Amino acid sequence: MRTAGVSGLVGLLSAACSLALDFDGPLLDARPGVDSATNTMPTIDALPRRPDAAPDLNEPNDSPAASATPIAMGSLSGRIDPAEDVDYFRFTLAAPAHVTIVLKYHWLDGDIDVELLDTKYKRLTQGVGLETDDEVIEWDLADSGDYFIKVFSYQMIFTNGYTVQLTIL
Repeated sequence: MRTAGVSGLVGLLSAACSLALDFDGPLLDARPGVDSATNTMPTIDALPRRPDAAPDLNEPNDSPAASATPIAMGSLSGRIDPAEDVDYFRFTLAAPAHVTIVLKYHWLDGDIDVELLDTKYKRLTQGVGLETDDEVIEWDLADSGDYFIKVFSYQMIFTNGYTVQLTIL
């Protein structure tokens, strides 16, 4: 049995390999969406708006105290646009209850979040959903009164349409 030395093995590999690496040239980003002329990704503002983006018929609902949209059991649709937009929905409990809030949206179109606020607008909890199309809140409310659902853009940089669904048990 014959064995090849290291130099023989390198010779065999180099004869079969056609890979050439250039470490002196510029580093190019080959990800989809990168501008090959400038080697940069577009900014959020430069991204096109969805042509099918429907207006938010619940506006103005940008404040829990003055303009929160009333919501009962069921669902309402809305839109975060511009990215700094915040939407509030108000529901009233006559007695303690368990609530489920589901925020349905397309995560790849822009990440938005949901929170449950108490009667004094303090956050009780937030939706759970990492890089998924829905966020869910399950919470037991011990007191009667008005509560608020807050829908907003993650880091105030995304726009997106959504449906918020409320179940009270």
